[in-house]
Amino acid sequence: MELVPSFAQEPHKDGFAPIYLATAAGHLQVVRELLNKGDFDLCLLKDKAGRTPFHHAAMKGRIHIIDELLSKCPHQKAMEQVTPNGETVLHLAVKNSQFEAFKVLFEISKKLEDHQRRVNAKDEEGKTVFEIANANATNHVQDEDLLPVIATMIAAATSKPD
Repeated sequence: MELVPSFAQEPHKDGFAPIYLATAAGHLQVVRELLNKGDFDLCLLKDKAGRTPFHHAAMKGRIHIIDELLSKCPHQKAMEQVTPNGETVLHLAVKNSQFEAFKVLFEISKKLEDHQRRVNAKDEEGKTVFEIANANATNHVQDEDLLPVIATMIAAATSKPD
């Protein structure tokens, strides 16, 4: 990689660049090396499905990877990225039952501009993260981790806007 830093953004035969594979697999040291060697903004690089490494980390609940990506990428830009399906990192974390990652992302979002807009954003199905979490709670009542997440989300929704 030292000889060819662009390797970090070159897609694999399946269309995924090394940064996506390392992010999804949770390989912190590989992610760190790729981010340090790249001379471009890898954390915002979109895959063939329109997802960034930040999206992949949220979907897999890789909090340590989220932290590493945010150390190299502007928080506002990372949080603003949406998939072609209109999904934010918050949507993806909740849809994939990654509630600890959701909590971390939610706290990051609260510190940034447009928190209320981001929390109330709708995906292509017209669902907010609240509606997705409520549907998950209805379908998985035994999931104890979900209830505090919903409570946090409802409290945020009823608080004063930014």
